[in-house]
Amino acid sequence: MSLGTELSDDDLIREIRAGHVNAYGMLIERHCSRLRAFIALRVPLPGVIDELSHETFVFAYRNLGRFTPGSSFSAWICAISLQLLRAEQQRFRRHEIRQARYADHILFERGIETVGDNDAPEMESLERCMQRLPARSRELVDLRYQVSLSAEEIAERVRQSIAWVRTTLFRVRQQLRQCVEQLQPNR
Repeated sequence: MSLGTELSDDDLIREIRAGHVNAYGMLIERHCSRLRAFIALRVPLPGVIDELSHETFVFAYRNLGRFTPGSSFSAWICAISLQLLRAEQQRFRRHEIRQARYADHILFERGIETVGDNDAPEMESLERCMQRLPARSRELVDLRYQVSLSAEEIAERVRQSIAWVRTTLFRVRQQLRQCVEQLQPNR
């Protein structure tokens, strides 16, 4: 096998497909700095750049059979890294939303479950705020916290999507929290 600098990307890919795994190291050397710069423009965090570069080259190696000879290897790996980055961002957003929903849910349930004598004014405020809600919102809160139905069960009962139920409950909890805070400014 010739030196990597004398071979084109297509030649190196043919060598890799023929079983010369070392040729992939040459491809990495050739394209690593360009890929890292591409990633750095989107996420200027050294740890993320390292991780995403590594994941991109691993994914590319595993999927080398899908690469079209004659096309740009550099563009192909940049597209891979962009897709991996988007997937990670979506995963992070979903995780962040789940965490926020869970925190709201816990706080709301603790507010109801841990009511003591000192919390009577807050409970009165919560009841007043509940009365201000539209009937549909009160129904959702009752189904979730009085009847203890899951979002899936509520969605089936009210003939709405699960996402609609979760989003609406999230918004109703926010409204209730704001209302209680307005009625209880010293808390």
